[in-house]
Amino acid sequence: MKKLMKRKLLFAVGLYFASFAIGIVVALILGIDMSGQSDITTEHWIWSIVLSVLVTAFFSEKYFSKAKRTIEEAWHLGLTYLGVGVVIDSLFMIPYAIVNGTSALIKYYSEPLFYVSVVLIVLTPVVLVRLKK
Repeated sequence: MKKLMKRKLLFAVGLYFASFAIGIVVALILGIDMSGQSDITTEHWIWSIVLSVLVTAFFSEKYFSKAKRTIEEAWHLGLTYLGVGVVIDSLFMIPYAIVNGTSALIKYYSEPLFYVSVVLIVLTPVVLVRLKK
């Protein structure tokens, strides 16, 4: 059980940083201003969501190559992705807010497409398990 949780956490951290890196690449390709002063376009959100789901599916498939492929385990994995994302975001965003203020963060986290992305990341492992049954 402990080994499985450690594996979930490792995959969740890997997913977070892989998604972060892909988001930066997409922003550079689309010419998004990375200073945080500009609005994130709907096009960027859509690309980010699609790529996040694909990366989540990849990490989930790798996880399930050595874990029991059950709906319960898929929910645990998806919620672990969410929990690790919240913790790591907090580690970065709290210092950012202290230095730069909260307006950019409020704008980012009040975007409905952000929450669409979060829900899809949590649901992706569940959908993969359902499709493979």
